[in-house]
Amino acid sequence: MIFTRLNSLLKYAYALCVVLGLALTNYLYFQSLSGLTLFLSNLVVLLGTAPLYFWLENNEREAIPLLPVHGLFYAVTFGIAGFSRFKKSIWELWRFEILNDTFNYALVCVIAGLLSLYLAYYVLAPKLISSRRGIPSFPFYAKNTKAYTLLACIGFPLSCFLYWISRQGVLPELTLSFQMVYLFIFYLLMAAYFQGLLTMTSKVVLMTLIFPYQFFIGSGFLEGSIGPLIINLMSVCILSFAIKRKMPWGWMLLIALTISLIQPIKGELRTKIWQLNAQGTASELKNGTNLADSIGWLSEVLHSRYLLKDLHEIDSKSNDNLAYTSNSGSINGRFNLLYPLAWIIQRTPDPQPFLYGSTYIPLLSKWIPRILWENKPRETLGNDWARAYKLAAPDNFSYSYNLPWIAEMYMNVGFLGIVGISLLIGLLFYLFKLTICQVNNDPSKLAFGVLLMTPLMTPESNLSLVLGGVIVSGILISILAYLAAKALPKLFGY
Repeated sequence: MIFTRLNSLLKYAYALCVVLGLALTNYLYFQSLSGLTLFLSNLVVLLGTAPLYFWLENNEREAIPLLPVHGLFYAVTFGIAGFSRFKKSIWELWRFEILNDTFNYALVCVIAGLLSLYLAYYVLAPKLISSRRGIPSFPFYAKNTKAYTLLACIGFPLSCFLYWISRQGVLPELTLSFQMVYLFIFYLLMAAYFQGLLTMTSKVVLMTLIFPYQFFIGSGFLEGSIGPLIINLMSVCILSFAIKRKMPWGWMLLIALTISLIQPIKGELRTKIWQLNAQGTASELKNGTNLADSIGWLSEVLHSRYLLKDLHEIDSKSNDNLAYTSNSGSINGRFNLLYPLAWIIQRTPDPQPFLYGSTYIPLLSKWIPRILWENKPRETLGNDWARAYKLAAPDNFSYSYNLPWIAEMYMNVGFLGIVGISLLIGLLFYLFKLTICQVNNDPSKLAFGVLLMTPLMTPESNLSLVLGGVIVSGILISILAYLAAKALPKLFGY
């Protein structure tokens, strides 16, 4: 058994936090929301938070909590968002009105999706899929500390260098591949660090060079992105919890501080860093922007907001169809995915027809490298649906808006699509639970699992984009690990 040393009161502390949080939220909103909206919002939160309680209760739990965090994501972005029904600041950016009945129906759809997901995961999958599959064989593991030193001092810097030159036009088809490689090495080194397998030299390189690089640069943070950074930190928390078998409070505090400090100023930072087009949306970094510029602008915005407390509205471009202002940095708005779902429900199938699965077609060709298929179609769903549903001007082809899984399900087949596709995802998650997510003491397997599973924990972008990325990453890392094991068998082997 693993995790047996975990404080047995942790699950009760978690349940108490959920109950007290809901009680406070209901107290604040019971006068402004209808009884039905309150009931549905509470039910989404309780359903979303339940899997994490059961995971904490199980001493033989899998190391990577795919479904528990997935459910928690729904609790926050759909359940808690349900209480924000009449807070205009949440959604004033898009200037459209959602009917009350549609809003409540969107909550019902989320409830149906979660129940369908759980039915497949907890009831159907155990009967259909053998629980004796075990952990799949991974192409290599690091045999000694020299292997980790090689990865820290050569492997990570080399993959980062290849990534940056690919962004300059040298084999641009491999940019994402190089990024996945250095991210896997980062997770592998962090897992080895938590297991005490690194030499002092490797530890110094990891914590003074590699980790700061990944925090500020590798995650895209200094280019205006915060999502990848949060996923990276969440992955480190999972690795720490799986290996050290105790809550990573320090890492969790770092995540909370990052979100609370950076999310409110993200809009201002992006407006300084990103080039704005005619529609007022960011399409690319400003010409000539470098690392020093990004650091300087970040320091300036942080100083103005939190020290001078005199951050005025910055210049931004806007029109009746779309506005890019500081409101886009709202923490509440960032974690509110219920409104996009409700807006899609309100406009589907009239005036927008059902798509009948067409958005999932890219999954069939995701595994084919673009270097082998130069003209492979690119996914533009984020822009296509934004224009179709009036979130962007018809002639704005640069803006992209996240399409949550459950909203994409409804867009394709309606309510039945939410139920049916959620069933399939539940079966897939259970298969992952028996294999990639399982407990083991090999840092390579843990790093591999975290790399693949963490994107699935935050279903805020369309399924083909997220699941397709998992497929590509799995194939790429497996091939490279196999080659490393063959080339350097004394350092990496079976």
